[in-house]
Amino acid sequence: MNLLKTNLLNKLGKNLKDLDNYLENPFIVFEKKNFLNDHEYLNLVNEIYLLNDFEKFSEGVGDKKKRSINGNNLEGLKNGIFKEFCNFFLSKEFYNWFAKTHLPFFKKTKKYKIYIKKPRNLSFRLIKKICRIIKIPVSFFHTEIEYSSIKKGGFIPPHTDSKNKRLSFVYYLLKSSNELSEIQKKSLGTVFWKPISSNKKPLNRFDCRLLEGNEKKEFYKNYEPFYIANYDQNKFVGFIKSDNTWHTVEPFDFNYDRRAIVINVFEA
Repeated sequence: MNLLKTNLLNKLGKNLKDLDNYLENPFIVFEKKNFLNDHEYLNLVNEIYLLNDFEKFSEGVGDKKKRSINGNNLEGLKNGIFKEFCNFFLSKEFYNWFAKTHLPFFKKTKKYKIYIKKPRNLSFRLIKKICRIIKIPVSFFHTEIEYSSIKKGGFIPPHTDSKNKRLSFVYYLLKSSNELSEIQKKSLGTVFWKPISSNKKPLNRFDCRLLEGNEKKEFYKNYEPFYIANYDQNKFVGFIKSDNTWHTVEPFDFNYDRRAIVINVFEA
């Protein structure tokens, strides 16, 4: 195991409650500060801000640009700290940490659990199909890492995440702690929402991508923030997905390229 992988596993610890911030109500949110050392972090930020080969542009529903990395296209990355970073989150060691800290919250996970590093391979798709046909109770897990960009006026609408997601980390890539005011850092943060006290029928939806139109308007009438994870340097924020894990990135009105890395684990 390389030094970076060992250091990051140690920083994650064995229990979510041991991280720098941990909230349980109305759902679990956690944060880890100073995830990389200063040199690694600066190199990572510099590498990510040079990348502009985004594969998806969600025009009209937030205008977020992103590109995904997994075991199938990892080798296409240039050697550097970002590739090492991806190697860690695609490793079996990270999956084992995820399995211990996150899977106990998901009661419907099947008896057998297998981690797949290359989810796009034909052989894996065939194996998954065969398991489904002969009814083998197996869950397959894979990790996707995306780097994203949101600029002035951009946002991410309310959502709880897709039904197959089992982990979501957002790692903030602020270039310098002095380049933004505290108000701006809050504006760029991840907002977590709860129903207002008069809301007698909360919107509980385990499978929910991005709300639009009247449904989005109704959401903002009936929900309020309970925590904002500020866009702080070298920090990640995560949560345990459920049917009420509503979160957003709200529109901001100043010139800035909000870069972040998102680590997702999916159950196939």
